[in-house]
Amino acid sequence: MDKKAIILCKSVHHQNTKQIADAMAAELHAEVIDPDETLCPTAGDYSLLGIGSGIYYARFHRAVRDWVRRLPANAGNGHRIFLFSTSGLPFLTALYHAPLRRKLQAKGFQVTADFSCRGRDSFAFLRWMGGLNRKHPNAKDLDRARAFAHAQLSP
Repeated sequence: MDKKAIILCKSVHHQNTKQIADAMAAELHAEVIDPDETLCPTAGDYSLLGIGSGIYYARFHRAVRDWVRRLPANAGNGHRIFLFSTSGLPFLTALYHAPLRRKLQAKGFQVTADFSCRGRDSFAFLRWMGGLNRKHPNAKDLDRARAFAHAQLSP
């Protein structure tokens, strides 16, 4: 890649999404940044941007949503971006990703792909049952994340 890839990731409770971000970053030779600790990189600073978090109340983490909200109107300028998430119910990915996808497209980004996998979920009453997906992400999930990231190298 001519320019670097950057992965913006917010992972809180079980570090599920951080594991996925790290696997993708290794494949892309990318830096993983936290939305609470960084300013918006300018479009010229990278060739590919990945944005991910765990899913909370069917949405990306507030820090990710706020980071996107603060982006200037035409920040994307046609640059490629992908979205990724971990959740207790990953079959709802299209629903979870749609609002952020629309906001990014409105700011000029070309959202090219989505990735999701199961992640440990111990929210609310699930905690008392031991949670969902206790062993995820697993090695297969991480392999899928690396393969997904590799596929993003080609426009």
